[in-house]
Amino acid sequence: MSLWASSFKELTTLHVGARGEGFTSSIGSQWAKEGAEGDIANTPYFYAIAEGFVGRLPSGYEKDVRKADLATLRSEFGTAPEDLYGERMLFPAMEPNIGGSAAIVPTDLPGRRTEYVYARGVRWSPELDISKPSEDPEEFPEIYEVLFQGPTKYRAGHVYKDTWHEGPFGPGLPTQMWPEQWVSRTGDFLIVDLPLYGDGAGHAGYSRTDTSRTALYRGGELVGETEYSGFGFFELPPERADYRLEVADTRSVGDLTTEVRGVWTFPSAHVPGDDVFARLPVSTVRFTPRLDADNAAPAGRSFQIPVSVQRQLGAPAGKVKSLTVDVSYDDGKTWLKAPLRRDGNGWVASVKHPDAAGYVSLRASATDSGGNTVTQTVVHAYRLK
Repeated sequence: MSLWASSFKELTTLHVGARGEGFTSSIGSQWAKEGAEGDIANTPYFYAIAEGFVGRLPSGYEKDVRKADLATLRSEFGTAPEDLYGERMLFPAMEPNIGGSAAIVPTDLPGRRTEYVYARGVRWSPELDISKPSEDPEEFPEIYEVLFQGPTKYRAGHVYKDTWHEGPFGPGLPTQMWPEQWVSRTGDFLIVDLPLYGDGAGHAGYSRTDTSRTALYRGGELVGETEYSGFGFFELPPERADYRLEVADTRSVGDLTTEVRGVWTFPSAHVPGDDVFARLPVSTVRFTPRLDADNAAPAGRSFQIPVSVQRQLGAPAGKVKSLTVDVSYDDGKTWLKAPLRRDGNGWVASVKHPDAAGYVSLRASATDSGGNTVTQTVVHAYRLK
């Protein structure tokens, strides 16, 4: 149950009776600068405060929040197609499993904001939705993309810098919010919930698509398929077997990452126990080149693309045994192998951009020490200009 008010003057609380077993509550407030239109769109600053309570609802509430209690988030938001805008949210998360609501802040893209979050006993889950205003003012906006981050503990007095919605956009496997994410098995059911449109900073991302297919094969036999982007729920026989997971999307949300394809192979067998989720040994290949504000790189030059293999957290350990990267300048019709060199825990791919403006598409294949594989393709990963 939630109670909302525009001012604490309109809201009172009282706990009646004994403490409740399994009962939790929270109180939160979020503050922004009101604009000329009486809303908080494009506020230059934002404050988010929350506190959780176990077994009770506070009888009255008073909180003196000091600057030393806050962490500072300096957030920058990348560009979006001309008819879309951002909706920024900061959701509180407190132990044990106490959540809270968030104000929706309309945000022009590109943009930036300084956000202050209460950092004593609370974590925060930032989110940025890319939306289109509804033609009917009584209706909610249409959401085209969602970028989010799992509950994060920020330290009071510290300053954090983060960028959102800057490319390249593609598959990623950041820290999970729920046990079943991202590819897992419980009993004899395999759950797929792959975020195929994460941003360059590593936030998980989903997108509206034009066409989508998610399919699971056992050996060469189709187990099942869905018309959802990176999502499926498949019943399996208990015996250990080799599986192949395929995803294929097309989309027209702007001109970047217009196609995503991925193929993963891995073994799986029955997982004993109730509500036990075993995360499967899947990985993604992430590209993090330095792009300009338009998600573009210079044409006619040699260019370095940092590459990393991101393994699903909680999956059986494994090391990368092989990795290849290919580049295309004609939307994936032809491919050129990119030389790779090691760089710390990752690699760097070297490419030579053609002179003409256009797009760069990227493809990568990796195999780990357990024989698990991934091949993924992103068409229009970034622009050339």
